[in-house]
Amino acid sequence: MFNKKNCQNCNKKISKKFEFCPHCGRDVRGNKNSNEELGMIGENDSLSENFSDPFFGAMGGGILNKVLNSTMKMLEKEFDKEMKNTQQMPMNGNFELYINGKKIDPKNIKVSQQIPMPQENSQKQKNKAQAVPIKLFTKEQNKQFLELTRKEPETKSVRRLSNKVIYEIEMPEVKSQEDISINHLSNSIEIKAIGKTKSYFKIIPVGLPVVSYSLEDGMLILELGIKD
Repeated sequence: MFNKKNCQNCNKKISKKFEFCPHCGRDVRGNKNSNEELGMIGENDSLSENFSDPFFGAMGGGILNKVLNSTMKMLEKEFDKEMKNTQQMPMNGNFELYINGKKIDPKNIKVSQQIPMPQENSQKQKNKAQAVPIKLFTKEQNKQFLELTRKEPETKSVRRLSNKVIYEIEMPEVKSQEDISINHLSNSIEIKAIGKTKSYFKIIPVGLPVVSYSLEDGMLILELGIKD
């Protein structure tokens, strides 16, 4: 009976050897500030003396869990409090930023984000930019075209490469690209040309865009882009 004392928190009798109440986990050492100077669970961070007590030996596991839980909760609260204070703390006015040895004013720093264009859309834009505009005859050229004997030119070759199709069309009497008209129809390409004694007319039954064309020694070289 003389080795017992009452817990100030729950008023239950406990051994005088206990530093924490086994019922509620209250610090019963009498000096609450000793937590800052002693170990986490006792004066020597050891439970050998407590476990030698018959009462503590029977309930050692439960008491230890209560003590540790109480201590951990207390530490978590203090940690959360410190974190909140740190987040609310204003930035030090003496903050300085240096890049390559030069002082940079943080107020002048701007962050921008560039959205990358998908590769597919980029390729489509590239093909669209390379497509040649429609070349049509003027009224005078169209009149001249109708007055001449009309002939369908022969296709010398058609080659398909990885990203384009190349047509070679024979127009021996045509001397200038200005005498050639190229018109994109819905699913075909209309070609007209004016020679010295005859005119040329041809329909290519493909709906591909014309990306370039040229005239070399009476040969029309037509490059068509391949759609993805």
